[in-house]
Amino acid sequence: MKRQVTETEKAKLISKYRQPDGFVHCFVDNEKIDTEKEIHFDHIEPFVKVEETSLDNIAPVCRNHNLAKKDMTLSEYRDKLQMENFFERFESAGKQAKLNDVLTFKYGNNFGFPIQYDFDSNQMKITVKYFQDKDKVHLPKIEAYQVYQCQITKMSYFYALVPAKNILNDGKEGEGLELQPRPLIPNHLWGLYRHLRVNTQLQPSICRVDGNVVLVFDGQHKAAAKIWAGADNIEAKIYIEPDVVWLMRTNLVAHDKLKQLRFYSSILADKMAQLYGVNWQRYVETTDKKSECQWTIKLTQ
Repeated sequence: MKRQVTETEKAKLISKYRQPDGFVHCFVDNEKIDTEKEIHFDHIEPFVKVEETSLDNIAPVCRNHNLAKKDMTLSEYRDKLQMENFFERFESAGKQAKLNDVLTFKYGNNFGFPIQYDFDSNQMKITVKYFQDKDKVHLPKIEAYQVYQCQITKMSYFYALVPAKNILNDGKEGEGLELQPRPLIPNHLWGLYRHLRVNTQLQPSICRVDGNVVLVFDGQHKAAAKIWAGADNIEAKIYIEPDVVWLMRTNLVAHDKLKQLRFYSSILADKMAQLYGVNWQRYVETTDKKSECQWTIKLTQ
């Protein structure tokens, strides 16, 4: 259910968003809205992310964009248009976009910063310095992590929230082994972007440390989706200087015959019905006043 904006609140929002040119600009494309009759209002972020839908989460939008966006929030629709334009540029040039291209879109050349690490194999601890510029002028962010070892391959790895500006896609075409050869798929990236804005990420992106860089070789869509949505860090499982040939072979097999299977439609329907039943029972047991409207709101939370 959408929040209804009162006339008093509309006046406050118009005053807040009025630009020096005297016009209110559309949140989606920052173009001026010629008349106040064309000004509509909607949520900036998915309102399940906040406890209350305050005016801070409401912004002006032009009539055309408000009708075109359908069930999307303003930030989602803005990002959708940007994403479409992003992929259209690559398609028109006969190229395919990868994670590094998303990083370039978001940060210009201000990414791919180096790291420096100290791995204590006796204590199974690793200390990582995340530098905040390419020339290591500024003091780095320093984090320490527990290290684990694969019992089969003896490869060492750790889990971390890695600053987005300290990652790169794993490999370039024609330059040695490319562990991440696949391009980004527009529909898959968009679907993950919307999903991860309001849901937890079940599996991290998989990376490796190679000298002073962190390279993403699996889960680039998840990383790209989080970065597109404004995340400053990505969730990662990071291998420490692994055997690249072994890792590449493992990764190829994992995306072939051993790729993750989807649920059958019948199983999905059954599990969704179970969730609906649990939510209904919880709603019935609350002391709140019951109504169809309140139940609909409950389902969106």
